[in-house]
Amino acid sequence: MSKDEKYDSISLLLAVIVILGIIVITFLKTAIAIMPIILISCFIYYKVKFTSGVDALKKQIEMLREKGICMFWLSTEEKNQFMNYLNEKNEISNEIIKLKRKIMDISWEISELNSEGDSLGIRRNKDGRFSIRSNIGRKLRNQIEEYEISMNKYKNTLNYLHWRLDDIETSQENIKNTPRKRFEAYMEEIDSNINKITTSLKTLKAIKYSIGVYFVAFMFIVSIFYNFSFKKLFIAYYGFAFNLLFEIFPIKEVVDISNKDYYAILSITLLSLFSFFIVWKKPVDWIQYIPGIELLNKIDPPPEVTEENIDYC
Repeated sequence: MSKDEKYDSISLLLAVIVILGIIVITFLKTAIAIMPIILISCFIYYKVKFTSGVDALKKQIEMLREKGICMFWLSTEEKNQFMNYLNEKNEISNEIIKLKRKIMDISWEISELNSEGDSLGIRRNKDGRFSIRSNIGRKLRNQIEEYEISMNKYKNTLNYLHWRLDDIETSQENIKNTPRKRFEAYMEEIDSNINKITTSLKTLKAIKYSIGVYFVAFMFIVSIFYNFSFKKLFIAYYGFAFNLLFEIFPIKEVVDISNKDYYAILSITLLSLFSFFIVWKKPVDWIQYIPGIELLNKIDPPPEVTEENIDYC
């Protein structure tokens, strides 16, 4: 990068910083000047949010009171699926028992054939199998190999059945816990609504106090420092909000603002904000707005689904 390019980059960066600084200062000054409008707008927003949260929570509790844990229970399709898994599981378990018996029987037959060959003195090859030089050796070896083929086939089938059984048990376990998972998800939604209600109520209460403090501080300063001349302070508010804009874009004349005006507006704003944060930290009693909230402490989660209680609901 050349010196000129580096200089241009630095100049561009400084220009961006200056512009952003002007925007931030303009925004902050404007925000301070229109603080009453901001407070009222926030009050309306959190009032709507609080009301909607209370209504949603009331509906959730009412539904819980009417349906109980049956609202989380298995549907007809899920019940049928659970029973199908159960029946298939029993069939596979019985089939596994049969295959294990067959494998044990074949192992016993192979053991008997090996014992017979050893008692007859038939030689074995290096791989441990009977030699086929004699007729009896060939016969025993063929029988053993046939048994081994059958046993490998049964073992492969047995491995598949074990895999299928594990898969069914996993699926069945998911269905078993479905009502409890639905209950937990529903209670999480209720907790989320409660948090929203609590936050909204705290904010509403803090905004109320902040508006009250703002009004009292405004009246005090107007009476003490402006001899009840509201117009002078309103003009100061107007200038405080738009003077910087008028300096950049000379669409109107800049309003004269004295140090007294500046400190008056800033004092009112800081007192209002201070009261907001003091009140916001205090706990609020939201329970009084939700009738029947005690139900949440009484209801138990649904039991695990079994063959015996599948028709609970």
